[in-house]
Amino acid sequence: MKKKGRLSPLWEQIPSDTDFLITHGPPKGILDLSFSPDKNLEYCGDQELMNRIMQLNIKHHCFGHIHKSKGCLNAGSRTLMGLNTQFHNASCVIDGKFNQGLSSFGITIDL
Repeated sequence: MKKKGRLSPLWEQIPSDTDFLITHGPPKGILDLSFSPDKNLEYCGDQELMNRIMQLNIKHHCFGHIHKSKGCLNAGSRTLMGLNTQFHNASCVIDGKFNQGLSSFGITIDL
């Protein structure tokens, strides 16, 4: 958990033959819609990570960190046109309700 702007040296270490990448947070613009502290919607992923993924031929990128917020469904998978990478947000909790079960695609599973 480093601040944005300080992760680029780490992203550059991702080997060029990587097929599956797992990171804590998402790349910018991929299943990362959230509210800023001043209540504005924003894409809060990492642009440097997205730049690196676009350089590589990664098959799957799995991440979490960005949960389901009111009005924002970030769970699931996406593929961008022009990229072969399938992006997967594996977060399955609703912000502020970590002890109230798991949620994915609007379905809640009690623990």
